[in-house]
Amino acid sequence: MNALIETKEKLISPYIDEKVMDEFKQFMGEEGGDMVKELKELYLTNTPKLISNIKKDIKARDMDSLKTHVHGLKGSSAQLGVTGIASLSRDIEDVIPSGRFDEIEALFKHLLDVYKKVKITFTNQL
Repeated sequence: MNALIETKEKLISPYIDEKVMDEFKQFMGEEGGDMVKELKELYLTNTPKLISNIKKDIKARDMDSLKTHVHGLKGSSAQLGVTGIASLSRDIEDVIPSGRFDEIEALFKHLLDVYKKVKITFTNQL
């Protein structure tokens, strides 16, 4: 799958629902563009720490902490329309009760790959 798709209007990612930010921008009026930029910057600042915590939780096999950190990542991603990360976070949440760490690790690896692409997209948009 092509990670980035060129359109006439802007560069978009299959992992991001641009409509979420467009709707927010419209709702906020004149300040919407600045607010969206600020939200994307915050996401790029805060997400690496959450990902680092998730990595530590997986290594330590700390299910309670893993559940908390994955849930936080899912929520912050969903709010910004980062559907790829939100979906993978939900998939990890679904596997946590079973304790299948091989599956959790595989999903987390995929999440890391998707985050790299989202980071490139957001950085290019800023």
